This record gives sequence, C-alpha cells and structure tokens, in this order.
Amino acid sequence: LLPFSDTRVITGSDVDKVIGELKAIYPEIDESVLRKNSYPCILYEDIRSGYAHEYQPGVRAGSWAMSSNRDNCRVSYINRLTGSGMVNKLIHFNVSWLIEVVNEIVNNLVKIDPLPKFHDYSLWWLDA
Repeated sequence: LLPFSDTRVITGSDVDKVIGELKAIYPEIDESVLRKNSYPCILYEDIRSGYAHEYQPGVRAGSWAMSSNRDNCRVSYINRLTGSGMVNKLIHFNVSWLIEVVNEIVNNLVKIDPLPKFHDYSLWWLDA
C-alpha cells in the first residue's frame, strides 16, 4: 500500500501495522482483505501450510531474509521479479522470532486455569 521503490529493503518495522490502524488510513478497504493479508493468515497459509504440504513457502512468502541484520529483524520483505518484470515483495519471518512467539503463547496458555474449550470451529476468524 505504500509507495516504496522496487529496490528498497523493507522490514516489518517500516510498514507493518495492526488492522485498526490500516482501517483508519484506508477505510475503503474491506476488513476481510486486511485479515487475509495479516501475519496470522500468511503464517498459516504460506508458512505452515506451504511447508507442510509443498515443502516450501507459499506464494506470498520467501525462504530467505532480505535484511542483512537477520538476528534483529523479525520480518523483512524480499524483492522478487515476476516474469513480466514487476517486483513482488514476499514476506520472510525470522525463525528465531517465530520460536519466541510460540514459546510466549505456550507460556501464557499454561497460566490459564482452566484451559478454555475451543469447540466451535464453524466460523473461521478470517470470515468473522
């Protein structure tokens, strides 16, 4: 959504915002579109599902970091040329950061007593 040059190295801290901030900036964009392009959705569809079913990331993600500051950069966007000469920016999640996120989620879940029962799977959160 932002007018960056095709060659600029972009990191998560440059562009990433929560859905509420994006909705305030771009009220004409449907919230379902924003959710479809959010970290949770991309992590599920292009990282988890991509590696689980195709042994590679999906179409919106890349295997290698764009930033040379790999240890401190949680998210970077890879510049990839398409066949028509356009540049796609594919997201790359730092694996060490993802491990930290998972550990934090697990640590917070074990503090909940009793654990919540997640039994209503009739509505996927992207469609809410």
